[in-house]
Amino acid sequence: MEWEHVPVLLEEVLACAPNPMKIGFDFTLGLGGHSLSLAQRHPDAFFYGFDRDAKALELAKKRLTPFSNQFQLAKADFAMALQILKAKHLVGDFLLADFGTSSYQMEDSSRGFSFQQEGPIDMRMDQTSGFTAFELIKNLELPELIQILKTYGEEPRAKQIAQAIHKALTEDILKNTTDLAKIIEKSVPFHQRKKKKIHPATLTFQALRIAVNEELNQIQSLLFGVKEVVKKGSVLAVISFHSLEDRFVKAQFRAWEKPCTCPPDFPICGCGKIAMVKNLFNKAIQASDKEKVRNPKSRSARLRAVEFL
Repeated sequence: MEWEHVPVLLEEVLACAPNPMKIGFDFTLGLGGHSLSLAQRHPDAFFYGFDRDAKALELAKKRLTPFSNQFQLAKADFAMALQILKAKHLVGDFLLADFGTSSYQMEDSSRGFSFQQEGPIDMRMDQTSGFTAFELIKNLELPELIQILKTYGEEPRAKQIAQAIHKALTEDILKNTTDLAKIIEKSVPFHQRKKKKIHPATLTFQALRIAVNEELNQIQSLLFGVKEVVKKGSVLAVISFHSLEDRFVKAQFRAWEKPCTCPPDFPICGCGKIAMVKNLFNKAIQASDKEKVRNPKSRSARLRAVEFL
């Protein structure tokens, strides 16, 4: 199956990449859309692309075939990717991370990411390791499941949905993503369903996906370790798709930009901490109305970028 791949905020990403560029790191290669355009714009640059998803790497490799001499790809999560780069003593001119799921992951029913198609309740980005979402649900106590839906999905009806899921497990009627979506939908009163602009299962599926893939821990690993693979002038660009991710990124960028711990009324800084980066944008960049119509996935995308000093 061929998946249509429309990179989110592509022109904005290209615009914040330094020129000239010698080395680029794409920590979330996906189907290679952003990296392909970067390679076309910077023919003398070499790119290292990483992804946890073996199938994504396979598809990206095919897409990038005309530019294969500009790429080295590897299956790795954020922490492993940083280890690889550090072992090679590499620093990047441009570093990109596009969080969330790729188009092919959502459209491939066998992966279990989407509530719109029937498939196994899997949701793993790396299908060779870790618990599936179904195994996670089965092993969680009710309070733990409620907490995951609250924390990672910011789901206001977390308790009712978690109770409905546990009841379905007890009755052995939870078999696939379609079952899960119906169970969630039935646990939300009809009048509340009508008010929501999104499907009732959206936040629960998001929460389970984040928990299964330990996505927030992964983001922390990247933001904590990225300082070791940059130099003066390096640019880090990050695309987030929900508020939890964006808050992590925003807080870290602010800490790098304004590390001073002196009281605000001190006339002179005494802590000696100086800015590590400068923000390239005053606030997160969002997709244009035109892009949102062309690519609905871009509606929740937020781009932030910093230049290392």
